[in-house]
Amino acid sequence: MLDAVEDGDVKAVAAGLDKHNIDINGVDDEGFTPLMLASHCGEEAIVQLLLERKANCDFTAGDGSDALMCAVQGGHEHIVQDLLDAKAEVNQTMEDGFSPLYSAAQEGHTRIVRKLIKAKAAVDGMCMGVTPLFIAAQENHLGCVQALVSASCNINAPNPSGASPLFIAVQKGNTPIVKSLIKRKKKELDYEMCTKQGLTALLVAIKIGHLDEAMLLIENGANIDTPAEADGMTPLMTAALYGDIDLVEELVEAGADVNAHNDDGDDAAAILMREYGEDFNSIIAAHQQTKAPAKPSKAPPPPPSKGKSKKKKKHKKAPPPPGKVSSIFIVFGDCSWHIT
Repeated sequence: MLDAVEDGDVKAVAAGLDKHNIDINGVDDEGFTPLMLASHCGEEAIVQLLLERKANCDFTAGDGSDALMCAVQGGHEHIVQDLLDAKAEVNQTMEDGFSPLYSAAQEGHTRIVRKLIKAKAAVDGMCMGVTPLFIAAQENHLGCVQALVSASCNINAPNPSGASPLFIAVQKGNTPIVKSLIKRKKKELDYEMCTKQGLTALLVAIKIGHLDEAMLLIENGANIDTPAEADGMTPLMTAALYGDIDLVEELVEAGADVNAHNDDGDDAAAILMREYGEDFNSIIAAHQQTKAPAKPSKAPPPPPSKGKSKKKKKHKKAPPPPGKVSSIFIVFGDCSWHIT
């Protein structure tokens, strides 16, 4: 009968059950029942037939997978609904902790995520220390993130390395996820959570060179003076160390403490001078000059009077601002957590 299931032959499956008295919950060499196989292959008609004949929808194979997990991993939305209608256990996990909801979030099956949440799936159930929200944020599945946040999941739950969903979205450069988390849960987000390496989301954005994510954090409440726990480097010092002059300017404009010192006694100005030979104060002064409002234009001069014309005074052009250091970016981090 298993061959008939794989072939999608509904009549052959029905004949096997009716005429040959085949065990509806019989398993193959890997422990898969006909219902699990049909769910995996996306054979909805056979799934419905087996459910009508009272197949056990919670039967598990040796690895802990069941029919619902098979349907979720295959992305078979309608079969997921058939199994949920048949009261399949929504929080059954595999040996490694995979739940149907975690699997759907990892694969980006937004509609399945919503169906599972509606069926009371545990929104914060962890797989090896990682929540569905974390894996959805890491894999840049915006719809899944929005569905989980709407279901009141723990938006700050860290992975075993101490990275939050916001941190991993920033580190991976998943700008839509960062924007969505801030827009929906700005007050609840913990911007100052540190990983075991002592880094906040803002610090990792600066280290990697993700300017968009760094600006989103700066503009929406991240503490711009929180130092790294390992060496006391503030975001401003870190931007100076990596030669990111745009961020140096933005941080100073946002009110970063220019007089703060790291554990070695250096401030941002000393770091910038040592690494690139650039004068911190000159760069900031030039930036402030470009931000200054333009002076109102003067009224047009009166027409020249008769008689001797006066020579116009020549004015020297203002010197151009100092050349900016090119941004130096490095790829940072082994603290992302990816379950495959």
